[in-house]
Amino acid sequence: MLGLFKKKKLHSKVLVLCAVPSTENQFLKLFEDGHSDFVKSLIKQYGTSVPESLWSSYKKTAEQLSEVLQKAVKVGADVEDFNNLDQLKDLAGYDVRIIIAHHSANSNDIEIGGKLVGMKSFISSFPIGLNGCVDLTSCFSTAVLPILKIKSPNCRFIGTNVATSLPFRILILDEVLDCLCKKSSQGYFSDLAAVLEQVKAAMSYDTLNLTTSDSIKLGAEDLQSSVYAPARVCKGDDFFVQVFLHKEEDKGSVEIIAREVDTDASLRNQKLLTFEIKNGDKVDFQLVQTPNSTDDFVVEEDIKGFRWDGNPQSVEFAVSVSPQCKKNAFLGKLKIAVNDQMTGSMSFKTMISQYAESQCASFEFEAIDKDSLAASAQRELLQHLVSHFNYLRKEGSDRDCKICEKCIDLIKSGIHEKNPVLKVFVSSTSDMAQFRDAIKHQIDRCSMLADMYELWGQGNEYPRDVCCRHVLGSDIFVCILGGNYGFIEPCWGLSMTEIEYRTAVQAKIPTLVFILENWRDEISALKDNPSKSSSAEAQEALINELQKNRMVKFFDNELNLSLLASTSLLTLKYELTNERNKTSL
Repeated sequence: MLGLFKKKKLHSKVLVLCAVPSTENQFLKLFEDGHSDFVKSLIKQYGTSVPESLWSSYKKTAEQLSEVLQKAVKVGADVEDFNNLDQLKDLAGYDVRIIIAHHSANSNDIEIGGKLVGMKSFISSFPIGLNGCVDLTSCFSTAVLPILKIKSPNCRFIGTNVATSLPFRILILDEVLDCLCKKSSQGYFSDLAAVLEQVKAAMSYDTLNLTTSDSIKLGAEDLQSSVYAPARVCKGDDFFVQVFLHKEEDKGSVEIIAREVDTDASLRNQKLLTFEIKNGDKVDFQLVQTPNSTDDFVVEEDIKGFRWDGNPQSVEFAVSVSPQCKKNAFLGKLKIAVNDQMTGSMSFKTMISQYAESQCASFEFEAIDKDSLAASAQRELLQHLVSHFNYLRKEGSDRDCKICEKCIDLIKSGIHEKNPVLKVFVSSTSDMAQFRDAIKHQIDRCSMLADMYELWGQGNEYPRDVCCRHVLGSDIFVCILGGNYGFIEPCWGLSMTEIEYRTAVQAKIPTLVFILENWRDEISALKDNPSKSSSAEAQEALINELQKNRMVKFFDNELNLSLLASTSLLTLKYELTNERNKTSL
């Protein structure tokens, strides 16, 4: 029976920092000061600037806040008035930190102690190396969460990207405190998610996005506006300016769509929208050029729009460049309006050339200096660990200091060592799987690392760019060719295999080329098929070029290929390893 009357207690250390008034004295002090943005927001909300009337309107909310803060104290939480940034140092001693503060509607500032504090100042005052959870949903945009996450990668942050009313925040805090007092509680993050799910139907917000990642987001999803146009055009040319509205997760597909419309399209600007757009809203874009350039450029139609439906949508503006154009660049500004209300703008630039550039300029690549990148990354990590170690010496435990110090010693001992493992990129069409396996087996036997598309997984990047990046990051390039030209990349009009090969050659990466002996027979068979004759001719031209300009080796089966590859790979490994050793001396 005694258990029924046991007091509720929190199962974790909780700190609540409250920067909004919960008593009449606190409210009147803010009012008399005359600088409080929170008070100004109440005046706008309640339509009165008389202190007695304003307090009367706000009194119920203040009493509710006071009751919840008293409840937090009774169940074991520490509650403090949040008056200055120095109090953020205390966050390290708690498992859960809840900050209740006012976020200015006219700036990116929050109010602490009756004064607006810039977001930059807050972030710089935030302690590093936190664990547990920090709830900022009453005052912060989710845009600052990634920055705070860098300072405390093991901490979970909760934020909002819509206006969160104080009564709603009080209600949620009250419910979560009850959850945290239960023995079955899984922690603040899980309890908050459960509470939000329960009140979801009663919320006035359009959407509530709960995730299993390190943050919870309230409100509409982040939307981006992206501008695609050629980086450079010639005098007398016409070109497209494409403007997309899309979710962040759709940026990969947006790039592909843009390049299907215009093979020269590239990302010229991108902006995260700070205003909410709902399904059915009318979105308009206006393309404006500089006033003194109307003789040099003609925009076919300067205003275009659509109704937002939640999927990636776009408008295209056709721009004509005069053959007598005197400008070096087209400077465009795109104005954005939602339901006929101007909401923002973004600019971009397209350069104007006298003559068209050579196609081969597309392959001007340089190999990545992996050793320099690795050394740079080690130095940055070392710098971060030293900073963290100095912090732990002041604030942390001896055990944490010793662990951090050991990490520093390990990095220092290997900071000048180069990665001994060589990476080998394997390029071929997808129908040569058995030959790719044979090459991979030999790469493994030579104690090198095979880089093959089968091992990459899926992502949102444009496929050609992914392949080129992997090629440039390799030490050796292996190309296996037969009669099949393969998938043709639409922007450059070349197969992915040829693009990979030319990228490796331009970057001066050691290259091995293996060609199937009966390649001519396969190409002859493909030429009889009208839909494949052009690609067969392209493959024939590529192989003829390789035979003329490079040392190539022919194979007729997997065993023959394995023997050829084994000798060639070992020879290159020996040469590259010797070069590395000489460089490190």
